[in-house]
Amino acid sequence: MNMLPRWAQNLLEQHPGAEEPTPEVPIPSWLEDEVKKKPLWYIIRESDVVREVHPFVVYDEILKEPTQWADILATKRLEVDALAKEFTERGIQRVIFTGCGSAFFTAIHGNLLFRRFTDLSTDAIESYELAHYFPHVDAARTAVIAHSGTGGSIETLEAIRVAKERNVLTVALSNTDVSPILNESDRSVVYLTRQHCGPCRFACNVGSRSSPA
Repeated sequence: MNMLPRWAQNLLEQHPGAEEPTPEVPIPSWLEDEVKKKPLWYIIRESDVVREVHPFVVYDEILKEPTQWADILATKRLEVDALAKEFTERGIQRVIFTGCGSAFFTAIHGNLLFRRFTDLSTDAIESYELAHYFPHVDAARTAVIAHSGTGGSIETLEAIRVAKERNVLTVALSNTDVSPILNESDRSVVYLTRQHCGPCRFACNVGSRSSPA
């Protein structure tokens, strides 16, 4: 099964037979030519033109927030309720939010909201740190909620695997419906956006297909 985000798969389909990125050669010549024509950020976000003056892409994202929040509340409530019920039934007492790059900022936000609206003990720990310095926890009463727009962020996948090795419940939050993190996590919530995925190195997404499940 193809585990690449759609934007990465689309690029490969535009270059049939081309050399795929690898850890040894992360940016083959054809990919270098593509990003010279349009930065990878814009390819990922499906922006037709490079914006060098206001309004920038982030401005569009801010304007979308009220509508997207309303849509999330309208379409994802049952999934969130099911997770809340499972947390209660499992007796979850600690939640660790994780992510890398921009996804870590959403993890910080999740940590803030849980501290404000629940009586659970929560932390926000960057994915690399969590993978390599996982805290001592009561595994049966702990959950890791991992944020990854692409679902292919290598450090976040490593953090998920380390959590599962410790029998900690793992939950993925993503906006890419075909990605490694959805297969690796115990539970997931996917909210599709026009962006489809966040900015993760193209080579990392290719490499993630061969990562252990």
